[in-house]
Amino acid sequence: MSCRYGRQQLYKPPEALSRCPILAKVLLQAHRFESQTSASEALSKLGKKWRYHHLDSYAFTAHKRYGKKGRPTPRTPIKATEWQMEAQVLPDAKRINHAKQLGAC
Repeated sequence: MSCRYGRQQLYKPPEALSRCPILAKVLLQAHRFESQTSASEALSKLGKKWRYHHLDSYAFTAHKRYGKKGRPTPRTPIKATEWQMEAQVLPDAKRINHAKQLGAC
């Protein structure tokens, strides 16, 4: 899958994300959220803007931040837990075909 908006707009989140779901996937996977609910809210907001794609699946991964530097031991206190999201976006064939038929007239 390719995106016609390219890599030059990789760091322009608001406008670029609504037009290119592949770009959104890259940026959301790189972002860490404070909780699972904030991550799912960000994904649902973004998913509403997509016309020709839909969310297939998503998963959360917990990343622990420890209170000390270096390799953590079993007794090292956890400072915070951040959540990273991995989502799979697929093209919506029905909407794409419908748009093609409307454009052919």
